[in-house]
Amino acid sequence: MQRAAMHIAAVIIGVVGALDGIVVNTIVSASNRVAQFLGSTADATHGFIGLLVCLVALAAALLAVKLPAVGGIVLILAGIAFFFVVGWWALLASPQLLVAGVLGVLDQLGAGRMLARRETPAATA
Repeated sequence: MQRAAMHIAAVIIGVVGALDGIVVNTIVSASNRVAQFLGSTADATHGFIGLLVCLVALAAALLAVKLPAVGGIVLILAGIAFFFVVGWWALLASPQLLVAGVLGVLDQLGAGRMLARRETPAATA
């Protein structure tokens, strides 16, 4: 039961984090474009790359349904990559991706331990 709860939590938190990332990326990209239009020397925006990172995170969250370890690792990588795209604004979305990734990996590690515990007594009997 606890494993199923971690599994579901990883998927839900990952999807919410990916959607939050899309919102943050859109806001940062739009504000940088407006600043450039008004003549400010704003930093270059990476809107398309940010969108790509968020879509990869969304796919990883959905992948965590069947393969929690793989989805978790990709979520962790996407959470770290998002900092390179939007800078400190990533603090609004990356923690969710990182937590979901860790939950996915821990879910898989916990499943492996549970299987090892179940097989050990059967092998000795």
